[in-house]
Amino acid sequence: MERVGFIGLGQMGKPMARNLLNAGYSLTVYNRSKPPMEELASHGAKMAGSPSEVGSNSDVVILSLPYPETVKQVVLGTGGVIEGIHPGGVVIDTSTTDPLTARELYEELRKRGVGFLDAPVSGGPEGAEAATLTFMVGGENKDLERCMPILRAMGRHVFHVGGPGAGQGVKLVNQILVAIHTLAAAEAMLFASSLGLDLGMVLEVIQRSAGDSFIFRRVAPQFIARKFGRGWQTYLIHKDLGLVLKTAERLKLPMLLSSLAHEKYGAAITRGLEKIDSAAVIKVLEQLAGLKDTTKTNG
Repeated sequence: MERVGFIGLGQMGKPMARNLLNAGYSLTVYNRSKPPMEELASHGAKMAGSPSEVGSNSDVVILSLPYPETVKQVVLGTGGVIEGIHPGGVVIDTSTTDPLTARELYEELRKRGVGFLDAPVSGGPEGAEAATLTFMVGGENKDLERCMPILRAMGRHVFHVGGPGAGQGVKLVNQILVAIHTLAAAEAMLFASSLGLDLGMVLEVIQRSAGDSFIFRRVAPQFIARKFGRGWQTYLIHKDLGLVLKTAERLKLPMLLSSLAHEKYGAAITRGLEKIDSAAVIKVLEQLAGLKDTTKTNG
């Protein structure tokens, strides 16, 4: 069985790493803060002092990090994975970055005889906990075939969507839809509330109508209950839309709805909602309308 390393033990990474332990993998972990490492160590993981140490003790290294710059530093920087991992190893990046970053990592690691898969995920913290994530994988087929059992220990669906960078491309397509659908659902529920409609009934009817979607079913109950939690955090949705716009600029593509959504999630961040579920963007729309807590007394 492959020796696995895991770097980045946040909201997504820690439960993913725990599922690998549950599947019987020998696991070496690294995180900037120690408590998540210590928690996993209590379940059998080995703690490393640097990304390079993770690399030197692993056949396959998995990353779950927030920003492209962080991923590049952890892999290619001083003390990075590339300094420790042996030829024949594979790096799997489950972070959301962008196609250009993924292709750069692939090329640099290939020079050292190391494989690379960009394998961002969908399913959120709930899917990470339950090992039901969807992986969108870009890279070489031989690397994916080798790593398939590892991915299956963390997720339910694994799609090989193309060569290096394709996984990140598909993930950004997904994030466009998640962000815009969430904003659309917020606007629709604000409209319903302002009409004085029974929001519980609106939810029931729309679930059986053409306007239904997975996103609507997920976020509408949050609007009604005014409980937004910390599921799909606003700052990450905003970051992903920024990657979409940066990529689109290079391709000379107009992204009208993505630009609008990026602006509104940015406004949510300025209102202190950055670590709150992105459904809280409804608060921005309420404030623009001069309203406050429009759904509190409904449903």
